[in-house]
Amino acid sequence: MNEVGTSEPEPEFGDVIKNVTVALGREAVLSCIVDNLGDYKVGWMRTDTQTILSLHKKVVTHNTRISVTHSEPMTWNLHIRSVKEEDRGCYMCQINTSTMKKTVGCVDVHVPPNIIDEETSGDILVRDGEDVSLVCTARGYPEPKIVWRREDSEKILLRQGRGNKSKVDEVEGRVLNLTRVRRKQMGAYQCIARNDVPPAVMKRIIVNVSFEPNVHVPSQLVATPLGKDLRLSCHVEAFPKPITFWRVNNEIMILNGPKYKVDESSWSYHTNMSLLIRNVEKSDFGTYTCVARNSISQAEGQVRIYEIEPPRPATHRPTTDRGPPGGNNVFNSLDHSAKSSGLHKNQVEEELHHQHKMTEDTSQISINKGKRKDLHGFTLDLDNTRSPAHRPALSSGAGAAALVTLGLVTLPLVSLHTAHWF
Repeated sequence: MNEVGTSEPEPEFGDVIKNVTVALGREAVLSCIVDNLGDYKVGWMRTDTQTILSLHKKVVTHNTRISVTHSEPMTWNLHIRSVKEEDRGCYMCQINTSTMKKTVGCVDVHVPPNIIDEETSGDILVRDGEDVSLVCTARGYPEPKIVWRREDSEKILLRQGRGNKSKVDEVEGRVLNLTRVRRKQMGAYQCIARNDVPPAVMKRIIVNVSFEPNVHVPSQLVATPLGKDLRLSCHVEAFPKPITFWRVNNEIMILNGPKYKVDESSWSYHTNMSLLIRNVEKSDFGTYTCVARNSISQAEGQVRIYEIEPPRPATHRPTTDRGPPGGNNVFNSLDHSAKSSGLHKNQVEEELHHQHKMTEDTSQISINKGKRKDLHGFTLDLDNTRSPAHRPALSSGAGAAALVTLGLVTLPLVSLHTAHWF
């Protein structure tokens, strides 16, 4: 730079150049304040390479992103558009006095994080119980921070030694170590890299765990009446996703059609199998098998269906039955009471045959086997040594009343004449 006359006061810098921090791709502006510039000139230079960028208002570098402006009488600005990482460094503002005067300002370029695919794990498949390490590499300025999370918001299971495990929301670091991976640890893991420059970046890494099918049958024994539709179900856990189908009586593979409807729904390593049997007939009863098969093994579960009678409508019977003319038949009453309590007629007869007590009003009378007792006009012959054809008769006089207790059934006997056992 050429020197000028010294009759004028020499210029001085009015302030230091303030350092600038700018994100990649933005514009950086350095301002140089000069007092009493007069006829002197201002220039800008890159300090590390000694490259001259501008002389006064003229840009001399071939970098098209560089420009200079003069705002106010004393401010000279250096503009760097679309800042790149190589623009990071210090810049010198000079005045062409006899002894060159200079001041320096620096540009810091912040770079948002970027995940390097070539150095980062991809989707992975491991066997059940194996160890796996996930790696995530990111670059940026400042150095990005890396954290791991599960995409489904479940906690990450970590094992340190046998029996020592913990669950955490996130893990910090470039490497995520998963020990003795189980099926519940399957899913998408997120590698998130962030620094002071937005936006943060993320890569999704899927961890699959292969294991043999496991079949769970909610109901292994199912009852249904004829003519109804019946739905059977099985729940399968397996990876890789299994091939599933139904068999009847361990022979015939069931296909969709007028009789059957086969459905399944899947998510992650779960599969729900469903079989609809329309209009159940007797020929449909038997054993149905749900089968799941993948590249590792095969598993199956069984459901057996059988017939039940449909519920019958309730019926009401009179509380007493009239006997033949001249009296009430005791076994009409016995038969009705037995039915209302759930006893069969032969059960009632057996109970009566072995009954050793009779009750009248509120008193109970004990009757020994093989003796006769007169109870207010009733005569009971309890000698059961006779042949069934000559079983004893139960008789009473007119107007007599008694209670006969048969196990759980107590029956009133009113105006009995003769009632023979049969």
